[in-house]
Amino acid sequence: MKTFLPLRLYMALLVLAAVAPPASAGDLTYDRILIPIAVAPASAGAAGSAWSTLFKAYNAGSSPVENDLPKDPACLNISTFCPNWLYPGYLAVRPFNEPLAEPGFIAHLQAPTDGVWFNLLGSGVSALGSRFSFEIPVVREKGFFDRGFYLIGVPIAEDARVMLRIYDLDSKLDARVRVRAHSVINGRTVAETVLTLNPPAVDPYHNKPGYVQALGLRSILPTLPPPVDDSDEVELEIVPETPGLQIWGFISITNSATLNVRTIVPR
Repeated sequence: MKTFLPLRLYMALLVLAAVAPPASAGDLTYDRILIPIAVAPASAGAAGSAWSTLFKAYNAGSSPVENDLPKDPACLNISTFCPNWLYPGYLAVRPFNEPLAEPGFIAHLQAPTDGVWFNLLGSGVSALGSRFSFEIPVVREKGFFDRGFYLIGVPIAEDARVMLRIYDLDSKLDARVRVRAHSVINGRTVAETVLTLNPPAVDPYHNKPGYVQALGLRSILPTLPPPVDDSDEVELEIVPETPGLQIWGFISITNSATLNVRTIVPR
């Protein structure tokens, strides 16, 4: 004979299941995931454009994954039944609201996360109404570097809007990296500088990476030689100067005429 719980007890247990983690907090470990650009909708861009980013995570595994991503907007007023778990087979779509000066967000997802897939899409509209979109890499903790890395094929022509972004996973104080530009012809270093990554100025601190950005290579490397033609490129080498750093970076290149965007990621 089946035994049924009283309705009130059943509802109480349901609430506890919704808000309690699937295992003891002391038993859980978390992977850190960098969402490099997690800005608010209609953020101001180049040449009067407005753009935003949209993050998606899909759990292809068999177990729920606890996380500290922003809540689903549909759940903002129903906090009891909206735990931050990514259930198996569930696609989470999350907007963000990070400031342009500190656009990165570090999400903590219950390990292992090998069965979780990520996508970050940037999209926008130009001042003339044309639309554009581009994919931005999402970086797992194991994708960060404790040594140097290279960004290959960086244009130095004047008609390309080049933005360099570098992230420090641990948000260390006085974190410094050396940036070297090498000739793609003979490998010779043609310019170099040292950049300081700023620790986060906003809360919550543990969700923010250390960060530095530079718009235009000549803003940080004024001794770069002038381009020979529109296809002239350099290789950038990014090396930690501060011991113990875990860093990652990428370059976005925006065509000044079409606003099409492409990215260069570490090699």
